[in-house]
Formats: sequence, structure tokens, C-alpha cells
Amino acid sequence: RIVIPFLSFLELLLSSQCLAEVVEDPENSFARKIIDFTKKTIVKTGHSKKLTGSANVFCELIRVGGAVMRLSFAQLGIFLCHRYLWLRRQTSYKLYEALTMCLDNMGLDPTTQEEVLEIVGNTAWDNLSTEEVREKRNTLFRLLNLTPPRKIVGRSAPE
Repeated sequence: RIVIPFLSFLELLLSSQCLAEVVEDPENSFARKIIDFTKKTIVKTGHSKKLTGSANVFCELIRVGGAVMRLSFAQLGIFLCHRYLWLRRQTSYKLYEALTMCLDNMGLDPTTQEEVLEIVGNTAWDNLSTEEVREKRNTLFRLLNLTPPRKIVGRSAPE
């Protein structure tokens, strides 16, 4: 019962930059603990508020950079290809918003930045097949110099 308000609170804290010094410190594992907690709350859930709340937290954590950013993008990449079409749409909206705030700090040239925003903003994530969405997501990850998430062999859960 406390998970949804806690995710909302985490998102507010992260977006207000109150924890910036703590989460951006490479010596501090707090940001990693936030990721681990958030991932645990959504294991085998279909609860819409938990899933969207966790997507919001992951979007805030991409500002941190480094391993935290890569882990957050990996989870967001999974959400962009999720079986729930509404989650794909919500994730793409929130990701677009987050990218407009932090894309300049990712070391990408302006042309690549435009391509990234175009893919996230102009793709109808909830109207495409799973294969088409994976293609778009993988292109996005290549532009961001990230490894796209892959389905773990032997798992029945959709990516």
C-alpha cells in the first residue's frame, strides 16, 4: 500500500534535485539502491500505477549518468516494448520529457540528439507490433551508445 506513494515521493525528490549530490556521487550506492528497489516493486505486476510510477523514477534517474543511467535506460527500453500498450505510451511521453532536460549532458552531437528525440516523440509506441517497437528501441539505444535490453533465453515473460 505504500509503494505507489513512495514512488511518487521518490520522483518528486529526484526531479527537485534535492538528492543531486547524493545520487550523482560515484562513491555512493544510493541511486543503485533506488533502482534495485524500484525493480523489485514491479516484478510480476500488472498494476498500472506501480508500473507508471517506476517508469517516472527511472526517467528521473537517467539524469544521473554512468551505470545508473544505463540501468535506468535498460528498464525504460523494456517498458517501451512492454505488452501493455498504455505503458509503452506513458513511458515514451515521460522519456521524451526527461530527454529534453538531460540530452545535452550526454555528449551526443546535435544531429544525434534530434534523431533521438524524433524517435521517442514521433513513434506511435502503442500502435506498432512488438517487432517494430523493438527495432525502434534498438535504433534509439544505438544512437545513445547503449546496449539494448535482450530477452533472457528461457524466460516466458514478454520483453
